Amino acid sequence: MDVGGVTCRLAKDCANFGVEEIMRFFKTATAIAVAMSMVSGAYAQDGSINVLGHKVHQTAATGLTAGTTGGDVTAEWQAENGSINWITADVNPLHDRLFRELTLPVGNVDMAFFLNRFASPRAFELLEPLDGYQAENPIEDFDGLSQGMLEGMTYDGKVYGIPFRHSTTALVYNETLLQQAGFDGPPKSFDELIDMAKKLYHVDAKGQKVYGLTQVGNSPEFLLAMMLASGKPFLEADFTLNADTPEYIATLNTLKDLSDNGGLVDNYVANNLDGLISDMQNGRAVMSLSPFNRESVLNDEKLSLFPGSFKVTAVPPMANGELPVQTEVWYLVIPKNAPNKELAWELIRTLSSPEATVREALNGNGATRPAAYEDPRIIEKIASAAEQARSVASARLALPGFEEIARAQTILGEEADAVLLGYQTAEEAAAKTQALIEPLLPKKQ
Repeated sequence: MDVGGVTCRLAKDCANFGVEEIMRFFKTATAIAVAMSMVSGAYAQDGSINVLGHKVHQTAATGLTAGTTGGDVTAEWQAENGSINWITADVNPLHDRLFRELTLPVGNVDMAFFLNRFASPRAFELLEPLDGYQAENPIEDFDGLSQGMLEGMTYDGKVYGIPFRHSTTALVYNETLLQQAGFDGPPKSFDELIDMAKKLYHVDAKGQKVYGLTQVGNSPEFLLAMMLASGKPFLEADFTLNADTPEYIATLNTLKDLSDNGGLVDNYVANNLDGLISDMQNGRAVMSLSPFNRESVLNDEKLSLFPGSFKVTAVPPMANGELPVQTEVWYLVIPKNAPNKELAWELIRTLSSPEATVREALNGNGATRPAAYEDPRIIEKIASAAEQARSVASARLALPGFEEIARAQTILGEEADAVLLGYQTAEEAAAKTQALIEPLLPKKQ
């Protein structure tokens, strides 16, 4: 299962796990701190700096994966500063360990990779603001980083994380089925996407229903993408909630129209990632808003009925020309209780430079600098480089992080599902969603 551009070993390890689960560690912080202080220093001491992340972060930075060409981005840093002790774990155990570390008087982790879904005002209290380090010893071409991604770890005017790796939404489509339906290419606008999805619905020669779009219905990603395409995000960075608005009501009505008229798979409400992939590989759906790297799975000749037919492009633009692109991001962060903050910042600078970003992309990383996709080395390797450049430049997090985000997403999905199933109107769902989620939000900054 893809989470922020990494794959969980088991889907259940990543499903429905977020800030709410992490908050149980805050509630028992004192007990954890006492217990962990007894094993302080348990990490290997042969390195000058301890880095906590996923294995893909280590391989992206060091080029350990066979066939990659970026090399070891950290080699020069290590020659000057000492070795790096990499501590790796899957997504949820990684954050479990990190939040336990953050409760210690003095931590063992100097730098960590942090997934945006775990961010919250409480989490920011335990992380080091990076603005002072940037002012004194700046990252090269700091403004070249995706600004939308940077905003995702900016709270109360302070930056707490530097974007390192992303999983950004694209439009993946079956070129063969699109051409068979009489279309010469993917939709050129988001409105055209909605219209095309309905026109693509038909019953094929085998008697199989073919839908315009397949999406994961057990998370609100598609609904949030549609809302963003209206020109107004569902939840703004300052936690202004736009549920009870004309835009969200229109979004819900459009979703139901898609569902009622073949534009969206008939089992959308219960559909999961495995179902989405099966829909596409077996020709049950023609298009999907999915991450850029999804096309490689869909084109697998051993699993797909349409190997080589799946193409990827940027999400079609809104009426104003902007791309309604959502992303999930891994950030480089420094714990507030880190013992080697200056060294950690030096490593962040090294990993975040323009040249390092290109080399990390050659090692399989998702580059968080739009300009990286204009490098000839990347263009040669990644067919969708130009589309990724556009998307990364426009990308923004689907939701800002807060403690009750999992509960809010559940409410969002349940109320939207009730509209699709005919139990309530879009207007009723919008009002209920606003009333139920607003009390869960942090106070505006």
